[in-house]
Amino acid sequence: MLKQKEFERLLKLPKKFSTADKLEISIAPSNWTRKVISIESEEVFLMDFYRGSFDLTRFTINKRYKTTIILLRFDSGGMHKNPDGKLIKGVHVHM
Repeated sequence: MLKQKEFERLLKLPKKFSTADKLEISIAPSNWTRKVISIESEEVFLMDFYRGSFDLTRFTINKRYKTTIILLRFDSGGMHKNPDGKLIKGVHVHM
């Protein structure tokens, strides 16, 4: 678990993809992970992209730290329950 200050510091760090691989937000199904590195420190992050095959307008992008800590998640639609039980619908960002 990250403290709020550490989360904010990590989120604000300037970053770049570690390779010049072409990023494709392609037709479904699509699933990839790319390594992202900080320009100012030695911090390493992962960016995940996922698009299923049933609802082609729906996709998810995660920004992860230390493999399992999700700093930021963008959902383009759909519906799910948060751990607190609140039902989330439509486009939204988790921080």
